[in-house]
Amino acid sequence: MIKDLMEYAKYKEFMNAYEDELFELCTDYPEEYKKLKAQLENKKYDVGSDERIYLAAMEATEFSARIYDEEHIERTPLLKKLAEIESQYDEED
Repeated sequence: MIKDLMEYAKYKEFMNAYEDELFELCTDYPEEYKKLKAQLENKKYDVGSDERIYLAAMEATEFSARIYDEEHIERTPLLKKLAEIESQYDEED
């Protein structure tokens, strides 16, 4: 349990430091992103390696990129509904 907590702390620290850069790499340089992710894939189960934290950050970034993709939002009923609710909040402000 503590090991998981320590890894989560490392993950959060990494994401706080590089979240914007990872997002830009994912969206603006997808081929480079895929190559780098492929290099990390074989470290997925290496418990002592920080590379698995980097891989988790890359996967979370891919998820974020899909959430901000307007076409993906339109195809996904939940995201579409959440976007509608979010726009209501924006209108109230």
